[in-house]
Amino acid sequence: MHTRAAASVYAEIAHRQGWLRLDRTLTSAEHDAIRRVSATWCRKDRLLSDIVTAFGPPSVLFGGNNPNYPKTLAYATDRPDDNLLCFHLWNSFVPSPSPSSASVHAEPVLWAFRDGGTLLFTDGFIFTPEGSACRRAS
Repeated sequence: MHTRAAASVYAEIAHRQGWLRLDRTLTSAEHDAIRRVSATWCRKDRLLSDIVTAFGPPSVLFGGNNPNYPKTLAYATDRPDDNLLCFHLWNSFVPSPSPSSASVHAEPVLWAFRDGGTLLFTDGFIFTPEGSACRRAS
């Protein structure tokens, strides 16, 4: 999980330097709302569609639109001092031997939320039940 999530650290650095191009800019109120509900919101498993329904399109999408692959949705204001808020999602193909190349989930599942800017990389994560289970298994 952490190796996939490392891209969010690079994105946060780019945001702080003013290099990250945002597809959508959050207001301070929208940014604060995501931060306020993140811990409670991550207490249950969520899907990609749940995140977009609750918080709107991301400021930046890392990982493309294919639902079979992991991705990160990042939410940001236009202020470089505001943390990048990242939803890390997972999906993969059913392990072999399988009669098809179906994905494990119909759409990516939220593993963790990361509120950047913490001193230690691992301290910035809030794991969902799915993310906690996978973290223990690895």
